[in-house]
Amino acid sequence: MWLPEKLKLKTWYYRCIGTLELWVKKEEKGELVIGQRRCETGQEEVLKWIELSSEQVNASDKSIEWDWYAGGSNQEITVLPAMPNRPLVLKPQVRRHIQPGCKTQLLIFIPVWLLFYSGHEEEQNKLCELPSEILSSTWFGEMQNGELCYALNRGLLESRPAVALSPHSAACTLNIHNASNSLLDFQRMAVHVEYLSLFSDGHSLYTNEVYVKFNGVDKISQVKYSARGPKWGGELTKLKSPREHPTKNLLKKSFYFFKSLTEM
Repeated sequence: MWLPEKLKLKTWYYRCIGTLELWVKKEEKGELVIGQRRCETGQEEVLKWIELSSEQVNASDKSIEWDWYAGGSNQEITVLPAMPNRPLVLKPQVRRHIQPGCKTQLLIFIPVWLLFYSGHEEEQNKLCELPSEILSSTWFGEMQNGELCYALNRGLLESRPAVALSPHSAACTLNIHNASNSLLDFQRMAVHVEYLSLFSDGHSLYTNEVYVKFNGVDKISQVKYSARGPKWGGELTKLKSPREHPTKNLLKKSFYFFKSLTEM
């Protein structure tokens, strides 16, 4: 799914990944046409490029957004997964509590962005990037020093599933340590996914593990990122480096508390 593929000239190709429908055509002089549209609910995914006839593609369809790229003669196109281009705010469906001194491991699934390259993965070959799933925007933190994020309204899993939710969702392992003397009680948590790489075992996607050490309500959490995917993920191949490279230890305000709401 994530390997370079050689396209025939003057031929239409189609894929449907997540909620994103794609049409691609490579012209003789290197021009590349890419059409995109959001899938209908329940539409079946098409994970590999399939060839279409010209009669099957309506280039004047107003529901499809078309882009035209002038480029070289390379007939290959590469689509790679990447983390979202903003931090994610997790909104657990069940309110979370971690007792003082305790640790827990949680699993989330992050819908990836799709990066398009004409030829192989090189920055000068990058054409565009599109989300496999549309996420709503949200604000995390105080008005003066917060940040614009995406909201991920999904449950957090305490156990590892045998099968990933989808081929375009990456499993991210969160290791949380409550190092404070009080109960860790939060309704939202920010994860800076721009620091995460993507790995594959040939079937599923994984990110490197995230370690969060909570030091107290009025203190800043300590965040670390492992250099590889989860140990339980088996033999993994690195597909994509992070958008940004973190320092060894990061200090981030990662949790948003009910306490801060009641005291306002």
